[in-house]
Amino acid sequence: MARSQRARERALTDDGEVKVQIEIHRVVSCLIASLAYSGLCLSLLRAGELCVIVTDPSAAVVPRATVSVVHRSTGLGEVALTGAEGRICFSPLPAGSYVVRAELGELGPAVAEAELREDEQQQIALQLGLPKLTQQISVTASPGVQMTQEIGKALDVVEPADIARRAEYSLVEAIRLLPGVRVQQLGGPGALMNLRFRGMRVYDSGVLMDGFRFRDPAAPQGDATGLLAELVVTTPSRLEVLRGSGSSLYGSHARLRVGLE
Repeated sequence: MARSQRARERALTDDGEVKVQIEIHRVVSCLIASLAYSGLCLSLLRAGELCVIVTDPSAAVVPRATVSVVHRSTGLGEVALTGAEGRICFSPLPAGSYVVRAELGELGPAVAEAELREDEQQQIALQLGLPKLTQQISVTASPGVQMTQEIGKALDVVEPADIARRAEYSLVEAIRLLPGVRVQQLGGPGALMNLRFRGMRVYDSGVLMDGFRFRDPAAPQGDATGLLAELVVTTPSRLEVLRGSGSSLYGSHARLRVGLE
């Protein structure tokens, strides 16, 4: 009887200690969550607001235009459509330098830079024009977004609208018509495909997806030739093809970057 009594008392004591530990963990978790929420609220209070007005060449407002705001340092951003008044506001946004881009159908895209400070409400106007050279690119070797005039490399950009217009299903077929690109298919759909840039060797072509090297580790040269036929276009944000000496940053003489949404 005495032993069973001691066992029950020890069990009650252990159970009480477990309950106390659980309560302590709950209190600590609540404190951490409260601090994190307070920091988030404080950062949101210090964030700014950026409003964009989009117009066409006749200075009329453009509804349902696609506007994207990308932070230059982090590469993070937001995408939204303008309202009936051709205006869209992005809030809250942390302070920093942003690249703002607006586009709609066949009209040429408009790009501008904005410097947003804490607790600032800023408004910029973008005017779409006639179709022309792409104004903005995303360079993998750099930490953030760069404008076209900031980079002096042989570069081509294929937009999703171009891929949809030609009804291409293969990533390689989407870049077949670019200058300096040679595509060789050894058979029907799904057969082995070779991708060459400016007469270079097959394994001199590199493929990057969202900045990460895509290749076949079983290949003798570690390239992606054996997998090119399997690359099907689904929802790419853009295809960037870099040729020539500028691509030496990536350890090869040519590269294709696939940005996925």
